[in-house]
Amino acid sequence: MTEKMLAAIAHKGEYKFRIERIDVPRLDAGDALVKVEAVAITRGVLAMWHYTDMIKLLPGVLGPAIAGLVAQVGSSVRSFQEGERVRVHALLTCGQCDHCRRAQESLCRVQCTIGGALYGCAAMPTYERYHNGGMAQYVKVPSGSLHRIPDNVPFDLAAHVGTVAGSFGALRTLKGMNGDVLVVTAASGASGASAVRCAPLFGFTSVCGVSTHREGLERLIGSEGLTDSIATAELPSDWQERQLLTAALLDATDADGVDAVVDFMPFGRDVTVQSIRAMKPGGRAVLSGGNVSELNLTYLELMRNQYQLKGIRGTTRRDEHEVLKLLAAERLRVCDLQTHTFPLSEANRALETVLGREGSPVFVVLKPWM
Repeated sequence: MTEKMLAAIAHKGEYKFRIERIDVPRLDAGDALVKVEAVAITRGVLAMWHYTDMIKLLPGVLGPAIAGLVAQVGSSVRSFQEGERVRVHALLTCGQCDHCRRAQESLCRVQCTIGGALYGCAAMPTYERYHNGGMAQYVKVPSGSLHRIPDNVPFDLAAHVGTVAGSFGALRTLKGMNGDVLVVTAASGASGASAVRCAPLFGFTSVCGVSTHREGLERLIGSEGLTDSIATAELPSDWQERQLLTAALLDATDADGVDAVVDFMPFGRDVTVQSIRAMKPGGRAVLSGGNVSELNLTYLELMRNQYQLKGIRGTTRRDEHEVLKLLAAERLRVCDLQTHTFPLSEANRALETVLGREGSPVFVVLKPWM
């Protein structure tokens, strides 16, 4: 009889998970079976399921941000053994193109994500094998996607290494210098809060966070956190039309312009545009919110101010390894960003918490064996 496991199943056109018992995956020679101890549930993967067609082969199991124990390895796997603590690098690419060789995996033309999206038809054969993710008691992955977890890094935190590494990589791109002023938009979300905590590692000594409400910003103020914060709900109701966020940023940072912006806004253009307009000439901005809005910045203002704008998506193995080292050495502290934990059977409560922003969630995990 085939062994069964509990899983949260996403169906096409539905907005809630179905909790079902399905077969435990069978391994090929180069695979590993991971007993999932924690899987992060993020707004991004939920939005792709609900509002795009990027997640194929539904019904299926979502969840790319996985940490757990090696439960079994395929016949050709020698680098990992049963019982080892691991996390999963979820992005699968060709591994051979110039982008992959330069640690720019997210630019590969042949890519897909375990428990997430398909980014090109060429990756379909790989996606068919590994499209199911970690919102289940077990997940099958290529053994080459495993990273060992240091003993002092808990599973709950290891599941969020990809999120932290994405923010870490975005800040690396900004090339901060000691004394630089940084603005982080959507600062109370998982990526924004991670960027706030990573900012001192890159020389940013003044960090202003922007979020809709005050509650989520409060936990980020203090040591290695925000030096300033702005809740847009506290601005006058016509702040968009009057460009009042730009003025508030200049006032809060007491500067003639901010040096850099890292933007995680998932929708709307006003916060993004007004934050960019608060930059001093030569300012740098990284856009990483998955936002579909058109930005109303003129050619002339970009040229005149010599602004540098760059899009960033996903993370790299290099940044994930670096973040794991920093966490193990306690040079990066993000444990307090773990705000909500749910058993797998309550996946829909977790979904509602993340999408409804109930209780200002930051890091939210499901524990399939809880």
